[in-house]
Amino acid sequence: MNTVVEELEGSRVKLAVELNENELQQALSGTLIKLARTVQVPGFRRGKVPHKILEAKLGGQTVLRQKMLEESLSDFFVQAARQADLDPVSTPEIEIKQGMDSGIVAFDAVVEVRPKISVAGYQGLAVTVPSLEVSPKDVEEQIDKLREQFGQLVTATRPGVNGDFLTIDINAYIHKELQTDLTASDLVYQLGSGSITKELDENLLHCTPGDIYKFNSFISERPAAVAQQEKAQKEVSFQVLVKEVKTKVLPDVTDSWVADVSEFETLDQLKDDIRSSLAKRKKEFAAFAIKGLTLSALVDLVHEDIPSSMVDAQLKQKLAVLETQLGANGLTLSDWLSRASLSEEELLAKLSEEALWDVKADLALRAVAEIEDIQIGENDIVSEVKRLAGEHGTDEKIFFAELQHKGGDIAIKWGLRKNKALSWLVDNVNIVDENGNVIERKQLEENQEGEPDNG
Repeated sequence: MNTVVEELEGSRVKLAVELNENELQQALSGTLIKLARTVQVPGFRRGKVPHKILEAKLGGQTVLRQKMLEESLSDFFVQAARQADLDPVSTPEIEIKQGMDSGIVAFDAVVEVRPKISVAGYQGLAVTVPSLEVSPKDVEEQIDKLREQFGQLVTATRPGVNGDFLTIDINAYIHKELQTDLTASDLVYQLGSGSITKELDENLLHCTPGDIYKFNSFISERPAAVAQQEKAQKEVSFQVLVKEVKTKVLPDVTDSWVADVSEFETLDQLKDDIRSSLAKRKKEFAAFAIKGLTLSALVDLVHEDIPSSMVDAQLKQKLAVLETQLGANGLTLSDWLSRASLSEEELLAKLSEEALWDVKADLALRAVAEIEDIQIGENDIVSEVKRLAGEHGTDEKIFFAELQHKGGDIAIKWGLRKNKALSWLVDNVNIVDENGNVIERKQLEENQEGEPDNG
């Protein structure tokens, strides 16, 4: 097979391919074998028809050759693209230039390939993570959360304020029709939470037991679960009876209280444990976040225009994945949009933005892999094929042969190279906290005692 690549406008190339006699004969034999399994000739068992008779039955060598080309051109293109080290991202437009009836076969294939982009500055990437320091305020907040867990509700001797817990009867009407989803008796409601409607909190502020409030609100301001009932912008009339006002009294922070509610004997011991736990949590969060932050920083370096066809293809794939996931839960896309209070246009805009980001990330990681000459070994490919074959419940050799037939082996190779490129970036990125302090990697690897964690 001889191939010549000619670059066209944009990210398109023309691949001129000329097939040798051996390749043609192999393809012809393969076509004959396939046809022999399907064509019935009187006097012969299916699959046992001699090739000469089968050729005559089909209309001669010319017809057989044309069938072979119809079936094999896409395979020849995949082989030619691999030979020319091309990375197609679209279906090729193939035109046979000669050999349709006899002689040497030559064809042209015009296809869009993945563009190469610049990622200038990738070697100096920096990411910002939250500070690793544990402040006294951080510790106090954790102690306050513990106090909240052991707080006791007591009857308030003053009008209700935000944070109090009210026992109320609430009724809601639309044109005198009771709305059962917004009607309840003896409902315990935390004033100021805004979990029903903002007018409820506004009216009940400074309330006392026995007070009755009447006010109107709009469904569009109510929770999404209610707004999804196609009553948006309809006015709702509320009637609320306040039956009880309680406030939460938090326990005093003493050594005795600490001993009662924890495994520690003193407040200082509790604070030390909280400080150590928060330090560990901050380090774990920073270490986890670095990968995503690094990739985002790399994507920010991409300033070239991205081919719309690549973004459209990624968008189509994201939609297909979403519909598959919804289908597994018995939902259609229309059902989900209704429940999420999203229009199709809003969903497409959101997914299009994500698709553009995905394509930029893909191209940027490929660029880093090329510049840094990041390669993968044969064992890496074998392990990945084994893993994927296991997921599909398929024999490894059969699975890999099908991948090669479709060019999928190239995608696996690039997937592994991109993962390595991202790992390289993560290992080399500069890390600082929000105060501009440099964070060394060994700081993220220290355990609670401050010594290196050797696993």
